Amino acid sequence: VVRFQPKDLRIEMSYLRLLGLSSSSPVEAAEMLKGGSDMEFTCIKITNLPYSATKSSILKFMSDFSVVEGSAHVMLFPNGKATGEGYVETTSVEEAQRAVQSLNQTKFKATYGERIVDAVQVTRKEMRGARALMANLDCASTSTSGADCRGYVKVKGVPFQATTADIKNFFHDFALVEEDVCIVLREDNRPSGRAFVQFESVQEARRATEKNNTVFSHAHGERGVNILQVTREEIERTLASAGGGAVQPGVEKNQQQQP
Repeated sequence: VVRFQPKDLRIEMSYLRLLGLSSSSPVEAAEMLKGGSDMEFTCIKITNLPYSATKSSILKFMSDFSVVEGSAHVMLFPNGKATGEGYVETTSVEEAQRAVQSLNQTKFKATYGERIVDAVQVTRKEMRGARALMANLDCASTSTSGADCRGYVKVKGVPFQATTADIKNFFHDFALVEEDVCIVLREDNRPSGRAFVQFESVQEARRATEKNNTVFSHAHGERGVNILQVTREEIERTLASAGGGAVQPGVEKNQQQQP
């Protein structure tokens, strides 16, 4: 459910450009963020998986639900290590809903200890996009004409005082402008500690993940940030459900509310 209220419909062009959306109307833009009829939420994204999780263990976790044969996938970093995320496709939207209601915030089988996983319903398009990122597919050879060949990352653990300029500076060795960055806000319009960054290509976004777990800025303390390559669909879903929207480029530190 899209939770944009009238005051939230002042959607900044900064993250409309980030999503590759084109609209002269904020209301129309909000409708675009809801997703269209071509996007079926038949898939499940599972996060906080044990790094030792396999396709077989995901299927076992989903054993009480009807899934598409061969649809379980464990996501990997470029170095081959598990990201802690996985996907599986169910046979219907209703089955996906039932699975999420039952499995979200539950243990990933006793074999793996007390690990609690999150399960969220996503579109088939998002799952395919995530798999394409993992396979490092060449956009020009696998996409239709006019397809979005840009790459995206999610940055978690961003200092609450950080601005879009600070995030751009963190990625100083990439060709970015501030409009390529958006900071996700909480419902109270305070920074959530999450941000999305757009890169010129999928390959550049993958290169950006090499900065995973590095210190964001010594001026903001010694905290490292987590960087994970994501699809455009995940950004759309996140921003559509974020009650506070996103920070536009150029907001000064003293203008941002503190958590």
